[in-house]
Amino acid sequence: MNAHHAPAQGVRPFRDMIPTPVQSFLSAALSALPALPVLPMLSILLVAGCAVGPDYDRPAPPATPTEWNAAKTRPEISPGVSGDAGRNTTVPAAPDGSGATRATVSASTPDGQWWERMGDPLLSELVATAVGHNNDALIAAANLREARAVVGVARGALLPEAAAGGSYERSRVSSNTLTGQSLEMANMPVENDLYQAGFDARWEIDIFGGARRGVEAARARQQAAEAGLSDVLLSVAAETARAYVELRGAQARLDVAERNADAQRRTLELVRLRRDVGVASDMNVLQAEAQLRRTEALVPPLRASTDASIHRLGVLCGQPPAALRDRLAPRTPLPSVPDLVPVGLPSDLLLRRPDIRRVEHELHAATADIGQREADLFPKFSLTGSYGLNSIHFSDLFRDDSRAWTIMPGVRWAIFEGGRTRAAVAALEARREATLERWRKTVLVAFEEVETSLARYAESFVERERLSRSLEAQAEATRLAKVRYAEGVDDLLTVLDAERRQLEVEEALARSRSGVLLQLVSLYKSLGGGWVEGIAGAGPDAGADPAVAPTGSEASGAASVTRTAGQAPRQ
Repeated sequence: MNAHHAPAQGVRPFRDMIPTPVQSFLSAALSALPALPVLPMLSILLVAGCAVGPDYDRPAPPATPTEWNAAKTRPEISPGVSGDAGRNTTVPAAPDGSGATRATVSASTPDGQWWERMGDPLLSELVATAVGHNNDALIAAANLREARAVVGVARGALLPEAAAGGSYERSRVSSNTLTGQSLEMANMPVENDLYQAGFDARWEIDIFGGARRGVEAARARQQAAEAGLSDVLLSVAAETARAYVELRGAQARLDVAERNADAQRRTLELVRLRRDVGVASDMNVLQAEAQLRRTEALVPPLRASTDASIHRLGVLCGQPPAALRDRLAPRTPLPSVPDLVPVGLPSDLLLRRPDIRRVEHELHAATADIGQREADLFPKFSLTGSYGLNSIHFSDLFRDDSRAWTIMPGVRWAIFEGGRTRAAVAALEARREATLERWRKTVLVAFEEVETSLARYAESFVERERLSRSLEAQAEATRLAKVRYAEGVDDLLTVLDAERRQLEVEEALARSRSGVLLQLVSLYKSLGGGWVEGIAGAGPDAGADPAVAPTGSEASGAASVTRTAGQAPRQ
């Protein structure tokens, strides 16, 4: 028997699961029947509390780097201050939404409420609303409540089942039967009353730990649901920040298009005046007008993009798409980029990323499932008993001589069942191996996402800087082209070409500024910042602490999820 006498992780000793009154009743019942040798043996096995199947051990992760390669090898990334220095500082929003001038990271613990560091109160408000009312978050919270309830169902299998009842029976024996004739010859009545009251109890003793493995699996799945809720909240916060940045980025590009359209209208008016005095031709007017209409054509899709972002934010916050239009329609600058981004160490990612924790708990549950199914290969011991009061007269029902009781130990062992149990155990072992590989893949993908996000975040600063320099040069070229055109040195085509190039660079720079923030959001999401699991292993009498607690400052949105979803106390 593959029994482990040391209790598995997450499994309490069996005797601690039995209420004290039940223990007293069983001790009295066992001592009342010393002639049955099987009962003392069951008592010994009961105290031993062994459980079949493999015990769960946290798997060794794939080769974990000691530092992030992108932060070490890229000259674009400046090493920041190690430790927690600068962690909680926020950067006020810059007029152009730029903030930090280059990517600077540190090895300190990543921010919990990372969106607070972007210096935009409206963004912080939207994230708090989203994590409290988003439909996906509420679904995950309901799944967590279900997982907690399933733990209670699993724990119930460890305890005896008892049922109380009472009955009244009025019966008559036929006088044409031997029984009836015997009663009449003895001057006994053939009609009788029967009063009964009592209770029945049955207990399948978990000798080999199958039920305890079931509790272990249920608790692991509860922890997986807690990590799943953390993962959903992190995704909701990241998607809200992304949609908000996309909104402000589209508004910034809309400003660029409208500003260039105004400049091109002035150019068109100038060309028309020059045509009226015979200096310019109708061809010049048509060329200037064509460029203006082309720039004006950029405005409708950008307005549609702003509407789409507003609608997306409304749904993320659990509201109708247009509910936030009045709050979000006014144009404001982009959020700022923090001066320092704590990224932590690669080894910390295994405990911080909720998707890694979720798969690890699923691996724990898959391991416990093997033991739960393997217990079916061994005998199952049960103890059935009843205690009651029986009397044909109600007045005598509660007298001592009306007592009636039975106690019946039993054993059942499936000798032949076509190999179904062994096949099921083999299937669960294969499932555990698949879950283990899924955990390893999740870890590797997490490392990949952080490295890629760091590289893209660093390169986005380089792109923004080069576009800023390009815009300075192109703006000067456009100014000179207009001066030379006014002096008759160059033709109008040179001016229009310079204006077109300046519009393209301004559009690209506006995209790049929002791109830096989008890469920052991706980096924070890949680092797993935002929420961590609550204290594992809390008992059923624990307080109503939420399953997930935001790190850093208090997260009103996370508390709103708990209140809205009505989470029960932890199991």
